[in-house]
Amino acid sequence: MKITDLTRTVRTKTIECPDEGCGCWLWTGSLDSSGYASVKMHGRVVIVHRYVYTKLIGPIILEGDDDPTIDHLNCCSRACINPAHMQIVSRSENSRRANETKHRGVKFDAAGNPIARKVKS
Repeated sequence: MKITDLTRTVRTKTIECPDEGCGCWLWTGSLDSSGYASVKMHGRVVIVHRYVYTKLIGPIILEGDDDPTIDHLNCCSRACINPAHMQIVSRSENSRRANETKHRGVKFDAAGNPIARKVKS
């Protein structure tokens, strides 16, 4: 998987994290009120990490779960859209992980949202 595999709309608003070993594909476009990457496609707002996961990996399906979600397992950055950093889990498992690990040392803003790494332009 590479950024070049993404649609032009998504690719033009994504940069690779310059930090060695980071691997994040950071969204530079709009963020929703929860800090997740979002874009308008075909007349509706799309959550970009879910869109990218579906396009590059496949459907977001978890056996025995009618409402699976995606955990940003490797980086915990809501601005990251690299599907290699994601894992499909139940919502309860996602919450449990977040509470147990405190988002693995990620810094938070005043509203409690994870802050994406700053990228030099």
